[in-house]
Amino acid sequence: MRWTSKEQKRAYERAYRAGPYKGKGYKKSGWALHLRKSYGLTVEQYEAMRAAQLFSCKICGEPEWAQPKGKLHVDHCHATNKVRGLLCDACNRGIGVFKDSPALLVAAANYLKETSNS
Repeated sequence: MRWTSKEQKRAYERAYRAGPYKGKGYKKSGWALHLRKSYGLTVEQYEAMRAAQLFSCKICGEPEWAQPKGKLHVDHCHATNKVRGLLCDACNRGIGVFKDSPALLVAAANYLKETSNS
């Protein structure tokens, strides 16, 4: 993000650090602003996605309460910025490490099958 002034950047950072669940300012929190600016999502849309996924990771099914920060990450395509779903920290990082490439993920899965002792 580009900031027009240091004060604007500091204000955003203060609001973002306030977190999503800080009292009545929830919908105006920095986290809500982050959702809107980064992914084009409202808090209500995020909540609807959580409920649709039964409050768990879309890939592995791990519940959100088991996450380090108690919430799921918004997964999105870096080329189109289209939101794909909500993921646990491990799955979100894994997809990032494999550069959002289905071919690399299939190659990794094949490698695990070939080298498995079971």
